[in-house]
Amino acid sequence: MTMPLTYRSRLVETSLSGDLEAFPVVVLSGARQTGKSTLARESQPLGQRPYVTLDDFGVLEQAADDPHNLLQRFSTMTLDEVQREPRLLMALKALVDQDRPRKPGRFLLTGSANLLLMSAVSDSLAGRAAYRTLYPMTRREQLGKGSAGCWTKLLIEEVARWPELLAEEDVLPESWRELAYRGGFPVPALELQSASARTAWFEGYIRTYLERDLRDLSSVHSLPDFRRLMRAAAQRMGGLLNQTELGRDVGLPASTVQRHLGLLETSHLLFRL
Repeated sequence: MTMPLTYRSRLVETSLSGDLEAFPVVVLSGARQTGKSTLARESQPLGQRPYVTLDDFGVLEQAADDPHNLLQRFSTMTLDEVQREPRLLMALKALVDQDRPRKPGRFLLTGSANLLLMSAVSDSLAGRAAYRTLYPMTRREQLGKGSAGCWTKLLIEEVARWPELLAEEDVLPESWRELAYRGGFPVPALELQSASARTAWFEGYIRTYLERDLRDLSSVHSLPDFRRLMRAAAQRMGGLLNQTELGRDVGLPASTVQRHLGLLETSHLLFRL
């Protein structure tokens, strides 16, 4: 069973609006299914911008064959899933550099890869772009509150005042275990009501990532090896990363472990602190 969704504001919206008033290019990246496309199409005023996605094969073909004409369709535009054709960024760089003075807010780019970790892309946009990340939804975002709540105050107030600030919050009596199982991806967190449906969704998510998204980033010799490493890395969440030990556990050399972890990081599925 699924529940119908209405758009819920995201914390990053205010920052995005400010960036678009200052930079010619703004990049919003994040893991697939965190809500980037929905934010670009439905939040205001972003939803008023022309929207083009490289998930459309016709658009993807034009991005490869005639990127300049694609980018000149509109005076401002949102380009979704730009990691699917990195060569598009060279044409975008040329257009931005032609503008004197540069026009803020000309391009909003979204992608399911961390473009800062893709050297060809980050080099093209150096000095031209602001970068933001859309993470899975916080609980306040899921509830439609779209703000950080007391967290901002907690960071600037003395620790002695924290109990008072927390007591002022309107907190629902919820099970954190149940919320953790739902996670922060909008579909399983908000739409899917049964545990079996959420399990099926996550299995499909992993399958799509391995069979399609990963291929957009790099050639992986063995998907079973990659999946085994991904599972082993997930089991070490929050712990000290020892790549030699991780490689020994999954039977992969250190160089392969390093490369695969880099791909997971580029995909926003792994974060190293």
